[in-house]
Amino acid sequence: MLLWVLVSWVAPAVQGQFSGPEVATERARQMVENFRTRGEPFDPSVPPRSPDETVASFKLMEGLEAEAVLHEPIVTQPLFINFDERGRLWLVQYIQYPYPAGLKIVDFGDQFHAAYDKVPPPPPHNDRGADRISIHEDTDGDGVYDSHKVFLEGLNMVSAVERGRGGVWVLNAPYLLFYPDLNMDDVPDTDPVVHLAGFGLEDTHSVANSLCWGPDGWLWGVQGSGVSSNIVRPGIDEPEKGLTFKGAVAWRYHPEDRAFELFAQGGGNSFTLPMDSEGRVFTGRNGSNHRGYHFVQGGYYIKHFGEHGYFTNQNTYGFFGPMEHNWDSPRFSQTMIFYEEGRLGPAFQDRFIVPNALGNNVFLTERLPQGSTYRTKDIGMVLESDDRWFRPVDTKVGPDGAVYLADWYDIRLSHMDPRDNWDRKHGRVYRIQAEGASPQKGFDLSRKSSGELVELLDHEQAWFRKTALRLLADRRDRSVIEVLRKRVSKSENLHALDYLWGLHAVGGFEPSHFEALLQHPQSAVRLWTIRLMCDREREYPANLTGFLRELAAEEPDAQVRSQLASSLRRMPAKMALPVLAELLGRAEDVKDPHIPLLLWWALEQFAETNRDQVVELFEETSFWRQPLVRRHVIHRLARRYASFPSTENQHSLSQLASSAPDESGRDLLRQGLAEAFQGRGIDQLTPELADALLNSRGGSMNPLEIGLGVKRGDPKALMAALAFVVREDPEPRADRIRVIEAMADAKVSEAIPSMLELVGGSSDAQVRRAALSALGKFDDPSTPENLLALWSKMDEGLRRQTLNLLISRPSWAYILLRSTVGKGWIPKADVPDSIVDGLRLYKDEKIQELIDRYFGKKVQTTSEEKSRQVSSMLKLLTSGAPGEAPSGRTLFDNRCGTCHKLFGRGEQIGPNLTGYERTNLDYMLVNTVDPNAGIREGFRTFQVETKDGRILMGFVESRDSTKLVLRDLAGQLTTISVEDIATEMALPTSLMPEGLLNRLTEKELRDLFAYLTSPTAP
Repeated sequence: MLLWVLVSWVAPAVQGQFSGPEVATERARQMVENFRTRGEPFDPSVPPRSPDETVASFKLMEGLEAEAVLHEPIVTQPLFINFDERGRLWLVQYIQYPYPAGLKIVDFGDQFHAAYDKVPPPPPHNDRGADRISIHEDTDGDGVYDSHKVFLEGLNMVSAVERGRGGVWVLNAPYLLFYPDLNMDDVPDTDPVVHLAGFGLEDTHSVANSLCWGPDGWLWGVQGSGVSSNIVRPGIDEPEKGLTFKGAVAWRYHPEDRAFELFAQGGGNSFTLPMDSEGRVFTGRNGSNHRGYHFVQGGYYIKHFGEHGYFTNQNTYGFFGPMEHNWDSPRFSQTMIFYEEGRLGPAFQDRFIVPNALGNNVFLTERLPQGSTYRTKDIGMVLESDDRWFRPVDTKVGPDGAVYLADWYDIRLSHMDPRDNWDRKHGRVYRIQAEGASPQKGFDLSRKSSGELVELLDHEQAWFRKTALRLLADRRDRSVIEVLRKRVSKSENLHALDYLWGLHAVGGFEPSHFEALLQHPQSAVRLWTIRLMCDREREYPANLTGFLRELAAEEPDAQVRSQLASSLRRMPAKMALPVLAELLGRAEDVKDPHIPLLLWWALEQFAETNRDQVVELFEETSFWRQPLVRRHVIHRLARRYASFPSTENQHSLSQLASSAPDESGRDLLRQGLAEAFQGRGIDQLTPELADALLNSRGGSMNPLEIGLGVKRGDPKALMAALAFVVREDPEPRADRIRVIEAMADAKVSEAIPSMLELVGGSSDAQVRRAALSALGKFDDPSTPENLLALWSKMDEGLRRQTLNLLISRPSWAYILLRSTVGKGWIPKADVPDSIVDGLRLYKDEKIQELIDRYFGKKVQTTSEEKSRQVSSMLKLLTSGAPGEAPSGRTLFDNRCGTCHKLFGRGEQIGPNLTGYERTNLDYMLVNTVDPNAGIREGFRTFQVETKDGRILMGFVESRDSTKLVLRDLAGQLTTISVEDIATEMALPTSLMPEGLLNRLTEKELRDLFAYLTSPTAP
C-alpha cells in the first residue's frame, strides 16, 4: 500500500495539450502525414500497471527491496534526478518531448532530426512548454515524500537541473540558464541569466543533458550524438565565433571565469555522467552491445563520422573506443552510476549499476583495470521486470545510500516521431535499498559552518563528500585553507584527495605547493595536482619542468602518466616537450589503450607551431629506438607533415629523414607518407624530400618504396610493383595489398591485367578483394565483362563485391543489366534488392528502362498499406502455434544475416540486433516492413560521387583532413581522397530494402520471429 500526503502541489493533467509538431513547409507536412498514417508503433494490448503492480514485478538481487516513492499524477515523464544539500529530490519532467513548443518544422533530415523556423528565445520570453522542475521532500523522516512543489514550469525542452553558486542551474537547450535564489526559498530572485547559448535541438532524444558539478569546480554536461552545437557565451562571444561541434561530447563550464571547453569528443548517444570518488569520468552509450566510456581529458572517441563529420582536430589519426565489455551480455543502456556508498552491501560496492530502458532491467557490472583505463563485465541483474512499460531512464544515488530510478513509464521509448502518441499520464521514481534499511533523517548541510563542511570531506559516503565540496566552492571561505592544507599533506589520510579538491575549491591551491603534492604517496593526489595546475592559465614554478621530467620518468601509476600526457597539451611547448620525451620513453605503455594516442595528440599540437623543437627531439638516435616512438609516433608525425605538404612541412620531414639512424626508421617515415597520400597520387614533393625518402639508393626496393614510387610515376617502381603483386609466396599479404592500392591510387592502367589475374587466381581471399576494389578506380570499359567472365570462380562474398563495383559507374551499370542479367549470364536471383535499389538511384533513362524490364517497376507501398501489413503480421504472430526458432535461424542467416548480427551470427554491416528490444513484435515489424521508418545513427547510407565519375554507396567509416573511408554494402572499405570528392550526400532511404517478409509463408514468418525474439541463442 502506497501512502501519499500531498502537502503543497498535485501535478496538473497534461493529456490533450499535444497535437503533434507544427510544420512550415510542404515537405515537412508530407513527412508528418506519412508517419501519422503508419499507426501505433507499439502493441496497445499491453496495458500499464499500477505502481504497486510494477514494483511487485521486480525480481531483485538478494538483499534488496524496492518501492515507488513518486508516481503519477504527482510526476509524469521523469527524465533526470538530483538531490540538494537538504536531501530533497529535484526532478526534471520532460513532458514537452519530443517537439519544442512554438517552433515549426521546416525540414526533416529524417524523422529523428528536424530543422526549425527559428531559435527559441530564452525564458521568460520563450514559448511556454509543458516541462517542469519539481522538488520533493520527506519532511518527517519516515521515508515518504510528503511535500511537493514546482520550482519552474512552462519550460521547453529542459533536461537537467543543479544547485550551486547562489541559485539553480537549468539546462534547457539551446541554453544553460542560471536562476538566482540567494535566500534559498525555491523562488527565483530574477529572470534567468543566460550563461551559454547554442546547444542543438535537432533531435530532442539526444540534447545536452546530465548537468553536475565536477570536483574541479566546473559545471559539467554531455551532449548526445544526434545534435550539433555552436556554443557562445552571451556578452562575450560573437555568434560566428562560437565553438562548433557535432555529435557526442563531454563538456564543462567554469561559471566564474565564463570558460567553456570540450573535455572529450565522441562516444555514443550519452545520457549520463557519473564521476567516481577519484574524479574519473564515465558515460553510458545508447547503443546495442553497450559498453560505457571512460572519458579522459582531451580524448577523442569513436563517433558517427557520416552524420557528424570531423573532430574539432582533424589530425587525430586514431581514436578511443568504449571500455571493453564481455560480449555474452549485450545490452542497450544510456545511463549508469558507479556505486561507492557502502549501504547496499559488498556485492554492489565499487561497481556500476546500469539500467537498461529497452530491456526493462538493471545490470550490475564490475570494473576491471586495463592499463590506464578499464574493461567491464556484467555479473548479474540488480532488477528484472516483465512490465514492458518500465523504462528506467536515469539513476542517481541518494543521501541515504539508496539507488533511485527515474522511470519514464511508457510502452513507447523512441526518437522524435511526427505521431505524437506518447502516454504522458505516467511516470515513477523508485528507491532500491538494502532490505530493512531505515529512512534518512532530515538534515540541511547549508546550515553547517565551513569547518563542519571540511569535516564532511571525511564522510564514508561519497554523496556527502561531493555535496560538502560543492558548498565549499560556493562559499570560497579562505578561513579553512590552513586546515585543508595540513590534511592534504598527511599521507595516511584516506581522503587526502577530497581535501585537495576542497583546497582548490576555496582558492588555496597555490603553485608553491606543487612540488610537495607531486610527491604525495597517493597516486590520485599526484594525478589531480597535475590536472588542477594545468586546467587554468597560471604562473608555473621555475623548476617545474625538471620536476615533471623526473615524474614522467619514474611515475609508477599508469593513470597518473595518462593524465600527465593529457595535461601536456595545456602547457607551453618549452615545458611540455621535454616532459613528453620522458613519457615516450616508458616502454611499458606501448600497448596501453589510451596513453600512446594521448602522447601523439600532445606532440601533434606543437607539430607546426613549434616545429624546430619537435624535430630536435629526433636528433637523438636513442629517441628513435623507443618502442612508443617507433610504434605510435614517427609514422603519425610524418603523416601530419605530409598531409599538408607546405615547403616548411616537407623540410621538417627531410630533417627527420636525415636524423633517422637506419633504414627501418626511414621506413616508418615512408609509412606516414603512404598514409598521408592514401587514396591519391603524389604530385608535389620538394626535391630535398624526394631524395631523402623516395629515390632508391640501388638494390631492390621494399614494398613501401615501391608503393610510393608508383604514386610518383617512377617507371622502375611500376615494374617492381607488377612483379611483386602476382607472386603468391612468401610475400606478406599486407605488403601486397599496399602495393595493389598504390597502383590503383596512381591509376596505373598497366596494372589492370594483374588485378584481373589476382581476382581470378589468387589463393588469398583478402588479396582477391583488394584487387577487385582496385579495379573500381580504373574507368576501363572492358572491366565488367572481364569480371563477369570470372563469375564462376567467385565465392558469394566476392560476387556481392563485384556487383557493388559494377554499379559504381553508369556505363558499367548499363553493361551489367544489358549483357549479363539481360542475357541470363547472371540469374536475377543472384542480384540482391540492395543492388537493384542502388541502380534505381541513377537518373539515366536507359538504365531505368532495363531495371523496369528485368526487375519490374518499383512498387511504392503506401503508409496505409504498410500499416495494414504490420497489423496482419502482428495478429498472425500473436495467435496460433509459436514458431520454431532453430528453423528461424536458417531463415535469418539467408535473409538477415548478410547485414545483421544476432547472437554472434551474421555480418556487421547493419546494426547488431542482439541488444535491441526484440521482444517488442510491433517495433520489430514496423522496422522490417518499413525500414526507412527509423535509420539508426551510424547506419545511414551515404552516396559519394567522385570527380572521375564513380558513384559509391556505403557507410562512412571514418574521415579526417585528407580522406574519407567508406564501407560499402559488401563490407569492403574504400579510401577516397577528399580532393577527389565531387559531391557527398546522405541518402534518405535505408540500406535495408522493403519487402523482405513478403515472400515468406506463414510458418516461415513464425519461425523467423521465434528466432529474432529469442532471449538467448537457440
